[in-house]
Amino acid sequence: KIAYTSLENNDPNIYVTSATTNRAPVLSASLQSYYTILNCAPVELSLSATDADGDAITYQAVDLPAGAQLQSGHNIYWPYPVVGDHWLVARALDSSGGVGSRVIHLTVYDGGDCGGGGGGEDPGEIIPMHGVSDRMPGETHLIGGSSTGLRAASSFLDGAESGQWVEHTGRLMAAGSDSAGHVRTRVIARRPGTLRMDRVRLLVVDHDPNTVAVAGGGGIVVGSKRKPTNVSSTAVASENAGSGEERLIPAGTVLIAEWATDDSIDGLVLDCARGGNSVEGAASGVLIEVPDGTAWQGAGHIYPRTGYDALAVSLGGASRARITFASDVAVREIAGYVLEDSATSAQVVTTVECANTNPEEGMSSLVDTDSTAVELAHGEGVTMWFDGPPALSNKRRTLFLQMMASFTPEAGAASTNRSEIEGSPTRFALFPNKPNPFGSGTTIRFEVPRASVVRVEVFDAMGRRVRALLDHRFEPGAHSASWDGTDNEGHRSSPGVYLCRMTAEGFQTQQRMVLLGR
Repeated sequence: KIAYTSLENNDPNIYVTSATTNRAPVLSASLQSYYTILNCAPVELSLSATDADGDAITYQAVDLPAGAQLQSGHNIYWPYPVVGDHWLVARALDSSGGVGSRVIHLTVYDGGDCGGGGGGEDPGEIIPMHGVSDRMPGETHLIGGSSTGLRAASSFLDGAESGQWVEHTGRLMAAGSDSAGHVRTRVIARRPGTLRMDRVRLLVVDHDPNTVAVAGGGGIVVGSKRKPTNVSSTAVASENAGSGEERLIPAGTVLIAEWATDDSIDGLVLDCARGGNSVEGAASGVLIEVPDGTAWQGAGHIYPRTGYDALAVSLGGASRARITFASDVAVREIAGYVLEDSATSAQVVTTVECANTNPEEGMSSLVDTDSTAVELAHGEGVTMWFDGPPALSNKRRTLFLQMMASFTPEAGAASTNRSEIEGSPTRFALFPNKPNPFGSGTTIRFEVPRASVVRVEVFDAMGRRVRALLDHRFEPGAHSASWDGTDNEGHRSSPGVYLCRMTAEGFQTQQRMVLLGR
């Protein structure tokens, strides 16, 4: 630190003093800010931090839920979690006075016995679940584990429309099997309504330890990953994208990922989870496009799960991909994949035993492809046991659960899908546009309960007005507007996420729309 003394002292000397700067501890990235857990197993969170100055670190936990305590100086232990939302603060303190802290939000759900009739369970690992404040219409949770314990895994049916039957193939991220191949998994319905399941299978993939097995395109992809050579975006630094470092990418972000031509990648892998402001339905998630001459064409749509999972989309041999985030998404890695030279096939295992299903339906409702299906109401679950093949010592095992499933929300339950309304409208309402995503045009439906001046406008993700669609008086009833993807000057708008905003009297609301490239 160099400074002159006051000139009034007539002192021409320069005085040099030294100063030190203490850097605060940084809590480990593995300690997440939000967790969803079940109340059937103790909660254990291990606190760890690093200090760039090498100072000794101690830990504190503030505002712990009743019954929770800090053990051994760095482990938060809560033996009997209470259903509900809880907040606590984890702190790391260094010997020089630096403090690093993180607010942790715990959402505890009632998991029933979490064991399908089994005895005492081992403490279960809790898996971070991002952005579950508004849950997806068809969302359920999977509980995965070995024959001796169950652990919270993740969601499925993300992005499915109400009542739509879809084939789900999802990795059991918290699941494992013992050496004999025994696996147990549990499905719990987490939204008011009816979850239907049929043709349930366990898919066992034993692959080379240097490769990854991920879900994509309704099937399973096995191959090696390749980092992109460049990722261009206004929100994600190209030198960090694909590094495995966690970041939240906001809705409306569009980026271009490129790989070296000699990498000969077959597709894209996105290691991601839903962000804090996720929207529901087909307009959510991440849209993947590939070059088609001077334009872009759709390659696939990724719907992130509540917990981190790597999901794949085939790029059809292209070495560039445009990635449009229709909703907030937490991302750890963007990578390409190269398929294995020798195909690794999944071994299909059907359930050998189940519990908590309707006795009149039996096992055939879960396994057979017929007109019957297991139905679960809100909070109900079904536990399934599988006898898979013995594990191979020289292979890496990845497990997937495959099923046909649909979800129908309970009447009156929050949903983005429009229900049939009889008679005159009783409130102002703006409904999701259809189709969405769209390329050439989309229809926007709205309702007014009384004669009113209604304004319908389109804004881009930065809040700039792109197009004024309507601004005049409407009589009571149902009405519609259309947008062809152009701005007020007739120019084609760039692909990405847009907001359709409706304003009438003191009412204002908006819906997200995803415009595709031509």
